[in-house]
Amino acid sequence: MCSKYVSLLGLSWVAIALSGCHQVEKSSFSPDVVNETYVHRYGVPVSPKDWSDSGHHGQILSSLANGVVVTKTYNSGVLDGDTTYSYPHSSAIEKVETYANGVLQKTSIFYLSGAPQEEIFYHTPQNRTVLTWYESGDPKSKEEFQGNLLFQGSYYGPDNQLESQVVNYHGKRIRRDNYGLLVSVDTIEKGQQTLRTTYHQNGTPKEVIPYVNGRIHGQLRTYMPAGEPCTKEEWNNGVQSGITIEYANGEKIAEVPYAEGRKHGVERRYRDGKTVVQETNWVKGQKHGPCTSYIGNTTKTDWYWQDKQVTKSHYEILNGQGSKKAIWRNVH
Repeated sequence: MCSKYVSLLGLSWVAIALSGCHQVEKSSFSPDVVNETYVHRYGVPVSPKDWSDSGHHGQILSSLANGVVVTKTYNSGVLDGDTTYSYPHSSAIEKVETYANGVLQKTSIFYLSGAPQEEIFYHTPQNRTVLTWYESGDPKSKEEFQGNLLFQGSYYGPDNQLESQVVNYHGKRIRRDNYGLLVSVDTIEKGQQTLRTTYHQNGTPKEVIPYVNGRIHGQLRTYMPAGEPCTKEEWNNGVQSGITIEYANGEKIAEVPYAEGRKHGVERRYRDGKTVVQETNWVKGQKHGPCTSYIGNTTKTDWYWQDKQVTKSHYEILNGQGSKKAIWRNVH
């Protein structure tokens, strides 16, 4: 996905501007800095000492190991004006942060071509406006946030037509990539995302994901590009828990138990959607115990101890040693 949003419910992608002043940082705290140039506010390169002695006015140009050049503008040691970030190994600017007396006012992100991609206006430390554009230059969206809640939103297709809205914390948000391809449709209730449906490139649903308070909660379903079910998963407060059912060609092929995000219990594999052909024991994400395969009239069992294959006799010996606490001391 091309969206930059990474907040509580995927509705914002950067930290809210802080009200404190941003003081000049010493390069000794930036191990990724390869080279720094200090420029007086009149545009003359000076030594770090002279720059400091003259009152910390002007710019610091930092070349990073990843090829990005960062230019920060200071007034009396406080960020004031534009801080720019280049694309790696390029003179093209990817991001501009605009400060006023140490307070972030606006963040602008640009395509490599120089066209605007996203702008965030910080009205207060809590409230902000987010604008996005397609690479063609046409508007993609306008959103108003109050804290982590989406208050108002307007979303446009690549034909520049309004296709969905959020009004007074409720509505639908259609998300597209930078070229107009459909990414997801989000249901917004009380300013929070409660359901997200993502899509394959052919336009069929890929995932249907329920959310409660910004975390996956409930039954998550995934689909193949042709529309057949792929998985049916159970989630609890952002953690995969319960039975996950896997499908192939529309038929159930497996039931996989999860607890606290790890396989835990007996996994069963099926033929023709109903005949068990394999049973595997899991404990806290590791194979532990018998793994039995049913092939015709033949039954074959392999044994595992904390994810390592052992003989049955070795397993029985290990299983009879020490306390339960000692046996499981290496299982995390």
